[in-house]
Amino acid sequence: MRPWGTWCGRSPSRRETYGCDGVSTRQHNEPAGNQDVWHLHVHVFPRYEGDRLYATKALPGWAAPEERQVYAERLRASFTSGSGSSTGAR
Repeated sequence: MRPWGTWCGRSPSRRETYGCDGVSTRQHNEPAGNQDVWHLHVHVFPRYEGDRLYATKALPGWAAPEERQVYAERLRASFTSGSGSSTGAR
């Protein structure tokens, strides 16, 4: 399995699932990156034209589980429907 290629290859389904214009990814390692046990952990952000993701302050706290559930179900469905590609980066 090629984890990075898998995420990159699935980008089209992220755009379709969330109606976004693109995606940004972030990956943090080692204690300075808030990681105590090394593992591949990739954050994937849906991006929208003019969203100013890196120019805005983070919201305090975490989204409630009920709020996250809607997005988790959409993402899960995109994996099981076969949309997008899981063969790796082009």
